[in-house]
Amino acid sequence: MNFNFFASLFIKKTKKSELILPDSILIKNFKELCKKNNYSFYENITIYHHSQNIFIPLLIFSPDKGIYIFEYKQWSYNDLTNYTLEKSSNTTRSKDTLSYERINKFIKTKFNEILHNDAIDTFNFLITENLSLDDYKHLDDAKQKLLPFDKVIFNNSTEEEIISKMTKVDKLNLNEYSSDFILANLFTQYLVLDNPQNLFLASQEQINILHNHTQLEIIYGHANSGKTTTLLLKALLLKLENTSCEITIIEPTTLSCDKFKAKLLDTIEYAIVDVDITSIKVLTPNEFKATKKISHYVLCDDANLLDDDFIEYLYAKSSKINLSLVNPKGQHTEVFKLTHNFNDAKINVEFIHANPIASAMQTIDKYAKEYEENSILCISSSENKIKLYEDLKFFINDKVIMLDSSKKIIDQEEASIILSDYDNINAHKSDIILLLDIDIIDEDRLAYAINLSRKKVYFIYEDECQKIINLKKIFAL
Repeated sequence: MNFNFFASLFIKKTKKSELILPDSILIKNFKELCKKNNYSFYENITIYHHSQNIFIPLLIFSPDKGIYIFEYKQWSYNDLTNYTLEKSSNTTRSKDTLSYERINKFIKTKFNEILHNDAIDTFNFLITENLSLDDYKHLDDAKQKLLPFDKVIFNNSTEEEIISKMTKVDKLNLNEYSSDFILANLFTQYLVLDNPQNLFLASQEQINILHNHTQLEIIYGHANSGKTTTLLLKALLLKLENTSCEITIIEPTTLSCDKFKAKLLDTIEYAIVDVDITSIKVLTPNEFKATKKISHYVLCDDANLLDDDFIEYLYAKSSKINLSLVNPKGQHTEVFKLTHNFNDAKINVEFIHANPIASAMQTIDKYAKEYEENSILCISSSENKIKLYEDLKFFINDKVIMLDSSKKIIDQEEASIILSDYDNINAHKSDIILLLDIDIIDEDRLAYAINLSRKKVYFIYEDECQKIINLKKIFAL
């Protein structure tokens, strides 16, 4: 049901109403209500679609009801008695007020263009911070008719009274969509897109980072925690809030830069928002150092995999820019940690104590013959990568390529069996990961390589070493 009459009630000019939701006792009651009833609570939130956006002071999502939109007003009893009230129309609506009709249409249009159906219903309410129930009872009938009792939350409304009004709406059919799916499609800034059939709502840890504005931001997270996606969403939100904002993303290699650009483009196209992707620079460290003008915001991914000299260079620039660093080395007092795991699949681990080259070839041959649908990535030293490539050409029929992260995606050959060294693995995931030369690789690169697997990791080693012992303890073997 749409209640347009909340949108413009005063004939006389009034002082511009405060849009930002305060942290009042009434709003705290809303927050407690949401916790108890498993509702999602969003205050001072913006919805984006195409080049348009709508700001909403309070939006609550109920998994079994739908979306509740609350307009916030500071009207007092004196305000309502001293002014003449009338229903609003599309042509006589105050510029400083919110139109429920417009919001409902905006949300419905967004869902229809993305999901090709309405997805969910919306319900509208009015919060009157300075109007009590007793004040309301003293209003004349005409004014009460314009402010229906069931749709107004008073400043002394209890949790029970609020939930009673909210639950009077009919239960709706959510088309079997999950809550996260609905909210991820509603809020572009929180959309974690793997593919159109597999998307997530950003974790609260990610959301905290997106809305953080400290000049130096330190983020720690493993390969499946959404760290790169957090940088993507941060860049996207900055551009949605300010189209002229200058942003640079730093990725370790040319290939990881290309993959970041592709994911950014996929997100923008899926969400149907007007963001100029060319205005977000995605550069390697060398490309960044060669730029003459540094952007206002610099977001650096996988800092622990980059040269220490380059990170020092970024720190030297941090007093003049807003800098976000993912997984930098060293100690930092204020940090954000990403602990959520977006990969639900349980990864199996197996240790093989044998000749690494021979065992790797046998394992690759096994998966190539028995499990043709799986992608295989074998990571080793540069020397062993070349040895494996030469031997595998004569050992198996399947195509084998060597990954070169200095090349763009368009210049990479495609194959289900890929060989790489530890400096070329950025952003490349596979079903099966084979890890060789473990004893000579630093822990950061080894941890990164392990988390690239979707299904299984093989540790192949010839000599027992401390790293193997530690890994067996970690994986309880």
